[in-house]
Amino acid sequence: AVSGILPKMQITVNGTDYYTDALGNVTIPATGPVNAQISMQGPWARVYTGTVTPTFSATLLDGSNALTFDNNSNIKERSAYRSVQDIHDHMKYWMPSFTGMDFQLPTNIDVAGGDCNAFYDGTSINFYDLANGCNATSNIPDIAYHEYGHGINDNYYQSLGSFFVNGAIGEAYADFWAISLTNNPILGSGFYIANQDPIRRYDIDPKVYPMDLVGEVHQDGEILMGAWWDAHLLMGADWNITMPIFLGAYAGLQAEAFDGSEGQAFTDVLIDAL
Repeated sequence: AVSGILPKMQITVNGTDYYTDALGNVTIPATGPVNAQISMQGPWARVYTGTVTPTFSATLLDGSNALTFDNNSNIKERSAYRSVQDIHDHMKYWMPSFTGMDFQLPTNIDVAGGDCNAFYDGTSINFYDLANGCNATSNIPDIAYHEYGHGINDNYYQSLGSFFVNGAIGEAYADFWAISLTNNPILGSGFYIANQDPIRRYDIDPKVYPMDLVGEVHQDGEILMGAWWDAHLLMGADWNITMPIFLGAYAGLQAEAFDGSEGQAFTDVLIDAL
């Protein structure tokens, strides 16, 4: 664990909500001492463990006040909250006119009924706790970025009047959003308790169409994401070149293709990118 800031955090004073900036700071125009309620929510996320959002109260004095969530939340809650802020800001930097993810996304920690996974369900992102050889997925930023990427895919297509259908492209592009933020082709290290093996990696053993197409969305998605990673390297590993090309192709709605149509869908991505 490392110490870090919590941007966009809600602080309520005298019935008015204020939000910390990118550096975790906020100026409140009130004369102290005043009571403040600090809640792990902001414009882009609200954390829940069960039905409870971490919250605490503090007395603010005039001048500078240092606040910490250390005693009123756990590292899983703080990590997931921060990860959602980071991936939202990354998406917004590259897609400033897209507003489809500009809402308070429920971010659910230690969801019951599973392990070794996380998921986006159309309205929230959800993380399982440590179990069965896997660490708590809320503690792994790559996983939060990936699941949020599914939300970007879903809502971006809806903003264009369509629906994101193809599972392989969905997994590829969720990985793309994560990797374009981390600038690291190794995704999900820390997922396993026993070792640092990643969930997926794109710097070795690239998967190629059609011989590596197997009909499983995560594996088939590696073909497309691997192609994007290699294309990125051929662009001089410069996201200022890669991202505009990706976004130009992203608007082409290739993921309208049904599962099983990956050959044509992947070809359409290539044509749009070119």
